[in-house]
Amino acid sequence: MTKNKKLRRQKTARFFGDFYAVLMYAVFYIPVAVMIVFSFNDAPRNYYWQGFTTGWYAKLFSFANTDLVNALAYSLVIAVLATIISVVIGVLGGIGLKKFRFVGKKFINMNIYVPIIVPEIVLAVAMLIIFMTLGVNLGMGTILIGHCTFCIPYAVVTIKGRISGDN
Repeated sequence: MTKNKKLRRQKTARFFGDFYAVLMYAVFYIPVAVMIVFSFNDAPRNYYWQGFTTGWYAKLFSFANTDLVNALAYSLVIAVLATIISVVIGVLGGIGLKKFRFVGKKFINMNIYVPIIVPEIVLAVAMLIIFMTLGVNLGMGTILIGHCTFCIPYAVVTIKGRISGDN
């Protein structure tokens, strides 16, 4: 009798675990599916279904929308520059923090994780407030500083870990 109760509990637990997993997948993926379906809607606003069209994709890939093309170009430039700067500083910082002894090393080692732990939006808003308080003009430079501020700690931690693995 005890074995049957244990088996029944395991089946019930498995059922609720599977049900929970299906529910979570539904919560995450049903909105995505709805957006995909409505991306083929002919209505200018997606309040109701008007008809099937691929016109929105034709507009997207026609490059007639220069704002979209410019945004893509700026994003690629920021991504490449932020990657190069972060890798260079990350390699130098990782090697320096792993191989050398200096005053403040423990402080830097502890604080290198702050940008990783803090949510990105909080870091972005804090940097925006700092830039506005200092009167810095917002543009490509501040965007690059923000991206590098976020990426450098990941590079330093990765390089430090890789150097530790070689010993």
